[in-house]
Amino acid sequence: IAHAGYLLVALASINPQAVSAGDDQALHSILFYLVIYTLMNVGAFGVLVYLGRTGKPMETLDQVRGAGFRYPLVGAAMAVFMFSLAGIPPTGGFLGKFYIFSAAIHQGQISLAVIGVLNSAVSVYYYLRVLVQMYMHEQPEPLPAISFSVPLSFAIAVSVWGVLQFGVTPSALLEAAGRAVLFLK
Repeated sequence: IAHAGYLLVALASINPQAVSAGDDQALHSILFYLVIYTLMNVGAFGVLVYLGRTGKPMETLDQVRGAGFRYPLVGAAMAVFMFSLAGIPPTGGFLGKFYIFSAAIHQGQISLAVIGVLNSAVSVYYYLRVLVQMYMHEQPEPLPAISFSVPLSFAIAVSVWGVLQFGVTPSALLEAAGRAVLFLK
């Protein structure tokens, strides 16, 4: 729900004159964030589905205890997604929020940007709780082996790549967002 709020901050910051010129920072940030948000969620839920292949669905936070050490690649992927959802650099989630809040400030929506930044800071606690469970608590019973799934592993890997790639070098996605804004006008 918080991520919908970030998108609403950007919507409130749309400049109609800039949209007609095909150069609206808020629209660019919305499109950028939607792609990143999709990658973050496909990846995070993909990890939960992957962990659920042990025979028990992942329905509570306690069920991921110790999974970071038992399944190191899956744990590392979840760390990338949680850091990105929290808006921690160098992930796409950080840049997406940065672009949204920059667009808001550019349009004089400073109070919205401040509220968004504060909300993002509070959300760090909730996202990092997942990683604390995965890496700092042991599972009371040994975690079973997981059957490998090529499509699921591919989806998680592409999501990790996208979240990190667009967090470090966002230009390709920003250019695509710019072309999409031109198409919208």
